[in-house]
Amino acid sequence: MVLAALAMVALQLGGCTLIVASKLSSADAGVQPAADSGSCADQGFDDDSLDDGGGVFHLDSGVGGPFAFHGRAWVDPGADGFDYAPSVAVFASDAGLIAVANLEVEGRRPGLRFSQPLAGVRTLSIAAGHYYNTGSPCGEVMAVADVPFDTTAALTFWSAGCSDPEIFIDAGVYSSRTVGSDTGIGWSSQDGGVLGIHLAGTGLVCAEEGGTQNCSSPVPNQLVGDGPRSLEGMVASGALVWATATPGHGVVLQSTDFASGPQLVSVPSGAVVPLRGDIALGLEFSGSRLNARVFNSAGLLLGDAAQFDTGSAANPSTLAATTYGTTLVRVAWVGTDGLGRVLDIDASDPANLHVSPDAATPRVVCGGQVRFVAPMSSKWVVVAAGEGLAVRPAP
Repeated sequence: MVLAALAMVALQLGGCTLIVASKLSSADAGVQPAADSGSCADQGFDDDSLDDGGGVFHLDSGVGGPFAFHGRAWVDPGADGFDYAPSVAVFASDAGLIAVANLEVEGRRPGLRFSQPLAGVRTLSIAAGHYYNTGSPCGEVMAVADVPFDTTAALTFWSAGCSDPEIFIDAGVYSSRTVGSDTGIGWSSQDGGVLGIHLAGTGLVCAEEGGTQNCSSPVPNQLVGDGPRSLEGMVASGALVWATATPGHGVVLQSTDFASGPQLVSVPSGAVVPLRGDIALGLEFSGSRLNARVFNSAGLLLGDAAQFDTGSAANPSTLAATTYGTTLVRVAWVGTDGLGRVLDIDASDPANLHVSPDAATPRVVCGGQVRFVAPMSSKWVVVAAGEGLAVRPAP
């Protein structure tokens, strides 16, 4: 995939996909303990599961953070033969960036995909999980790293399975670092696949055409100063709408080419999860509570705001959320007690969010040195604990 518009600000192409053996240890694929309230017993990743299922591998060291997660993109049932898009997480490691994806429809354990080494990563943004045209689950990634002995930020774009071969692009050096952190990526299934990028105050819209990306001219003045954000593709009257969420700043709805739209300051913006093509759920922590509000692509609020208990004494440290099935939203976080937890929200009636009576409280994934929990599917979660990554059955 060649991003023509990115090439206007980044002329250096290169890189490859690699596995660094010293950071991985193989293990027997025997039966592992089930999910429980304390241990983080690891069932291991599928090596090359993005293609063929492979063997079982454990990643025990070298994962220092930061982390990013993006749940499934909304895909109309039956579109392109895929009824379920994957969830995708990305982690920084000594070996390079690590992308983790899951094939929900086949129930496999999450699989790993490595980039080339990239030092000093400070923030990560990732597009919603979707499928490359070969059937590989993927998610485009933007990494921001501080330039040593300087006050600038260097941006790097990684296709993370969304092209063949994958690319790793220098996306430019920006001053100041605050401006360099104004990044976000989103993907929509509209028109065969559209990638939207906020790059240091500039917007780019790229359409997939035959496995490549044809990008628009840069669109200036995109939410400069708000920091890292996420973009979610929605649909209004048949046209693509970007729901751009920045934690603490609310949600902004923008047209396909990033023209200004309504700002929904009353919608929680820690994470946005599409429930249908034209309806999405905003989530954000407030103290020990999880705030939730549903909105549509026209900017209207649906139903009343909802709150859920997190089991944490104060704001949890991370937030990751995705859908599984057609009506349930799985939310995951790490509490102030160091425990990773998940909660399933019933969104079958978007205007009346609730949890089922038999699962009304958050469930513990595992404890210890937990730093991030990613809800990959109905069957699996991925946990960053210490300097390793663990694959855990969903509790």
